[in-house]
Amino acid sequence: ASGRPKAKYYADKLFGKVYREQGEKDVALEYFFMAIDSAKADSNYKAVSYIYSDIAELHRRTGAYHKAIETWNLATQYSQSVGKEDLIAKDFNNIGLLLYYLMEADPKNGDLAIDYLKKSVKIKLKYNEGMASSYHNLSMIYNDLDQLDSSYKYVRLAINENKQTKNYKWLFLNYLELI
Repeated sequence: ASGRPKAKYYADKLFGKVYREQGEKDVALEYFFMAIDSAKADSNYKAVSYIYSDIAELHRRTGAYHKAIETWNLATQYSQSVGKEDLIAKDFNNIGLLLYYLMEADPKNGDLAIDYLKKSVKIKLKYNEGMASSYHNLSMIYNDLDQLDSSYKYVRLAINENKQTKNYKWLFLNYLELI
């Protein structure tokens, strides 16, 4: 494949993101789907995965939460097809966090959120990076479920991770959770 389709899907993806930021959902989706078509034509399934993640974020921002979850799951299928576990972990983390926010609507979402976040951690542990966000999210969920021992366990893990990576902003937030 030539460089032209690659340039086109990257450009279309960026236009989609710009329109998403401006709140123009329909135009953003048009550009995202053009980007997907170009990336598929170029057999770049890693790019397809990224674009589906961008679409999922658009759905999340517009309140189409179930569509967001479906789309992130679709992104993970493309990530699996090209062995991009880091992308899968990121999407699982996003799904888990969204389900956490939906716990009030349906308490069963808490258990689903925990499942997705633990899958994310399991993948991240292989690479020993980026676990703090998943630990933090697990801590919040367990806290809201009044499972304080588990909440404390995960906030401590997040603190340790953030100390190692010198992520002081999140370290501060983690310490606030302990109060």
